[in-house]
Amino acid sequence: MRVSFSGHETFPLRSSWLKKATDQVRIEPCIFRQDDAIAIFGVGKNMVRSIKHWALICNIIELMPESRTEYQVTELGKLLFSDGGWDPFIEDVGTAWLLHWQIVKQVERATLWSFLFGVYRSSNIEQSTFFPEVRQWLSSRNADIPSESTLKRDFLCIGNSYAPLSSKRQYEDSLQCPLSGIGLIVREGGVLYPSKRHRQQLPDLVLGAIVIDYWLALDDTLKTLSIEQVLRDDLSPGKSLFLSEDDVYDKIIRLSENPDVPFIYDETAGIRQLVRIKGDFSSVRLLTQHYLASQIDLGDYA
Repeated sequence: MRVSFSGHETFPLRSSWLKKATDQVRIEPCIFRQDDAIAIFGVGKNMVRSIKHWALICNIIELMPESRTEYQVTELGKLLFSDGGWDPFIEDVGTAWLLHWQIVKQVERATLWSFLFGVYRSSNIEQSTFFPEVRQWLSSRNADIPSESTLKRDFLCIGNSYAPLSSKRQYEDSLQCPLSGIGLIVREGGVLYPSKRHRQQLPDLVLGAIVIDYWLALDDTLKTLSIEQVLRDDLSPGKSLFLSEDDVYDKIIRLSENPDVPFIYDETAGIRQLVRIKGDFSSVRLLTQHYLASQIDLGDYA
């Protein structure tokens, strides 16, 4: 298994960065190799690297085919962050949830994020117990194991991204991070804990889009998907979003009643599953409906 750590330079994602990355990559695909990138972005060298890192792991930009230096904006990047896009400055909480999902599913680029949210389960998240589990998981997959200092930098960035610290500067930096607004992690007495108080903030249609994304990544020919897979499989929506069975069930039932959702809930023969129905089976369809309902200006993408 290929893995990757760091890249963020310990800076949490900031709400304006993905829009900036989208705009500049559209103008100049080699922007992150240019000497004047610091002046163009208006930040230091390390922060430019951080902007590129976040834009990549949030699936907003990607390398052009057969290139190691030229980038292009992804379809999701265009829909969200182009002028007239869905939510260029991440004002909708659904966007923060969607970006969190994009990060967690990228095991090869955001390995510690993927493990913490999509695999690891504990009542608290302390380095003394978390790091050994990370190393064991990596070893079982014949993956390279990073140094202690590398793990600490990633762990620090996760904490600062989701659970603002008490120091004024770090707190203000973290408040600029959209991931801090979804409440997945809380900090109490210096220890990080998975939060159970955030779940109603997750919009139903955004969850539906995430489920479809997960479903297609598993196998785009699958006609059914069990609720157990959605809830409990590693890197599933249920695990990655810290959702309980009741959270998923309530939202899925409401989604099944929406005629625009391309799956229904079924309990035939006692098997709880989602059944794919005819129509456009894509996450974009549900995201478009979400942002329309949120009264975000869709511009050319409506």
